[in-house]
Formats: sequence, structure tokens, C-alpha cells
Amino acid sequence: GPLNRTDAMFLLPVTASAIRPSRDLNCIFGVVCSDFGNKKELLAPEYAGSLVELLKAGSVPKEEYGKLTSEGVIQIENPLIYEITYTTEKNKIQWSYIKRFIITDSYIYQFNIGAKTRNTEQLKYESTIFFDSIEIKNKTGE
Repeated sequence: GPLNRTDAMFLLPVTASAIRPSRDLNCIFGVVCSDFGNKKELLAPEYAGSLVELLKAGSVPKEEYGKLTSEGVIQIENPLIYEITYTTEKNKIQWSYIKRFIITDSYIYQFNIGAKTRNTEQLKYESTIFFDSIEIKNKTGE
């Protein structure tokens, strides 16, 4: 059957992950960095499609209110950047999220921003600032 969030987390052999949540008055933000250490061959370009499917399965809530609303490639290589948008309901309030997966040669980064669906314009504005502020450097600082 389809993968659920727990399945996706256990199928990826991550050496270590760090999660950093935050929020402001309108939006919630999250960043996850997963180090694949000595398993980086799993991040090879030929596995990108499978990785994205696992990451999507682990991101979009499967309850009746979770819905993937869009998806697409932002950048194809060096690194691969894939974006999804989805909605869910929490405590009878509709929420919208924008999430980007960035797959490098050793890490998978997940950047997420969300807001109540009624604040979609603010979400779009803040997501532009949020995603434009991301800079990923390799271990040598390049």
C-alpha cells in the first residue's frame, strides 16, 4: 500500500537529523537537515525520483483533510530542489504549507513554511523571503 510518514522516515538510513522549528505572527517555519554520512550513494541522481516520493509521503498528512495541491522541480541538479504545496486541517482550521526538498551529495534539507489558509497572500509573501534567504554551502564553504 501507500507509504505513510513513519514508513518514509524508517526507509531512509539517516546518520543524523536536526530539526529547527520557528514561528512569527502569521507563519510557522521548519527546517530539517538529514546527514546521510556514509550512505550518500542513496542520494545519487538516479534515485532522485524515489527519494522525492518518499519525502512527499512523509510530508503530506494522510488523514482525510491532508491534500497535495501542487508539486514541481525548482532546480534539476547541483542540487536538486523540489517543491510541494499541501493543505491540512488542524482543530477545524485549514492550513496551507509550502515545502522544499533540497538534495545534495550528502544531505537532504527540508524547508517548510505554513499559515492558516485564510492568510495565503501573507504565506506567499513570507515564503519568497524565506526561500530566497537559503544558502547551502559545501563543507569547504563554497
